[in-house]
Amino acid sequence: MKKTKVIIPALGLLVLSTAASVTGTVAWFSANTRVSASGLEIKAKSNEAFLLIAGSVSGADDAAKAASIQALNSGKGLMSLQFEMTTGESDVFPAKPKATSEIKTESGAVAQSDVNSGQYFVSTDTAVTTQDTAAVASNWYTAVNKDPTASTNALTPDSFTSLNTTANDPYEFSKYVIKRSVYLTLAVGSVNAHNLTVTPTIALKDGQGQNVTDISAVRALIVTGSNMVTASSSTSDAQSLHTSDVTLTPTSFIQVDIYLYVDGSAAAVYTNHMAALAAATANFQFDVEIGSAA
Repeated sequence: MKKTKVIIPALGLLVLSTAASVTGTVAWFSANTRVSASGLEIKAKSNEAFLLIAGSVSGADDAAKAASIQALNSGKGLMSLQFEMTTGESDVFPAKPKATSEIKTESGAVAQSDVNSGQYFVSTDTAVTTQDTAAVASNWYTAVNKDPTASTNALTPDSFTSLNTTANDPYEFSKYVIKRSVYLTLAVGSVNAHNLTVTPTIALKDGQGQNVTDISAVRALIVTGSNMVTASSSTSDAQSLHTSDVTLTPTSFIQVDIYLYVDGSAAAVYTNHMAALAAATANFQFDVEIGSAA
């Protein structure tokens, strides 16, 4: 059978501005400065009626969850989604998922000199490498700097701290990272599909009356299973998510998690540059190939 591609574009809007006064040049951010992310909007649309997409699922097993997506799409043909932003997501601080290279493997305490030369964590910390590890708040971190005059470059913040899920805590996950999920399945009676890829595009948002163009700190982490893609404004190529080892059927579904955040380690996130962060749009185009995985 000739292979064809089905395209699902998903559009995410992340508007960035400053919400506090700017004082001094500080690595990551100073305690009195935050990046505002307002007007977040994620839209998803299927270009083919048999490739279905939803923003939620229900049911006790995979078949039931796939059926819930099919029910949401019943009679609608092309399906579009839009996720609204909650009040608590109107502002976010810079953050970053922990990378494998940032996890110290030797025993004992991590020296301050190690922290100052990079973002290092003790061996009990976990890096973000899968869908499950990305969902754990403590696997993300942010910089801590109570004195705006204490640091002069991106390698010397006071310290780093893990995020958490405690409501109203200064380091609560939702104050740093905005998460949305997209669920994919096939219409009843459809042939199987495989090889899910994503083509992310982060670009300057038009029509904002902006006199700045810096969107270099905007990031999107797209993850499903053990495959993930981190996108910035310089990312343009299609990336593999579920490849030839996963078959999508009318009785199965794929969950793709999207995390939007401002990378605190990006050069733009100095307090004297944060006012110049511009509004950006994050676009995600998902493709699958017709046919079962090998």
